[in-house]
Amino acid sequence: MNELKHFRDLYKNPDIYRQGLSREEKEEIVEYNKNNKNKKERDFLKENLGPTSSKYFESIELIRSAGLKPGVENEEEGKVINNRKDFISNYFFRVLEDIKKYLSQVSVLELQKKEMHDSLEQYQSATSTADSLRRSYHNTLISDIEILIRLININFNKDFPEDDRLEAESKMTDRKGLSVDKIRNLMSLRKYFSFPFKHGLFIDLSRAPKDPQGKREYIADWAFKMYSDLTLLSEKMLAQKKPSN
Repeated sequence: MNELKHFRDLYKNPDIYRQGLSREEKEEIVEYNKNNKNKKERDFLKENLGPTSSKYFESIELIRSAGLKPGVENEEEGKVINNRKDFISNYFFRVLEDIKKYLSQVSVLELQKKEMHDSLEQYQSATSTADSLRRSYHNTLISDIEILIRLININFNKDFPEDDRLEAESKMTDRKGLSVDKIRNLMSLRKYFSFPFKHGLFIDLSRAPKDPQGKREYIADWAFKMYSDLTLLSEKMLAQKKPSN
């Protein structure tokens, strides 16, 4: 650690030590500081998030670390991966917003009381409208979760079948005109990950009931467990979107 401190002091105060640093040394210091900052942030979130939200954040972090395999240089494919990462990250944020809207509407529905309305007909109309909106938000949440899972499966899930991955990838606009072999070779250049859950990635869908209504209730319960951590997760994701100085 003394050597590292001395090394960093040279960078911060080169005049005092009457030395400069090479470009490679400066890049090493920048990378060290970045990794150290990211580790502190991950540790803080792990300590402050519930078990359900932790799995969600762990999946976000895996996507953030996606890229080309070590030692691979391909600028064009690197851009493709970054575009996919940005799109998936936006969907992670979108699902958080879906949870907020859905659970907020659940609260609105629960607060409806007969005493607040002039007649039974008015009360029934109000509750019917509120319930329809709740169901709409619930449907949107389920749809966006399914889209997010599919996006991750195709692009970065190590356990997703390769044939299914290639079939989906060949339909992407940025793969137009490429042969299956070419696409397979390009996709072999990127890193893939195993996510917290094999079925559902960030939500354990292996435990979800098979019937549609049971699955809806299971996802609603998952959203409720996420609720207390929504603000912290949203703030961190928004901070990550801002360009670093």
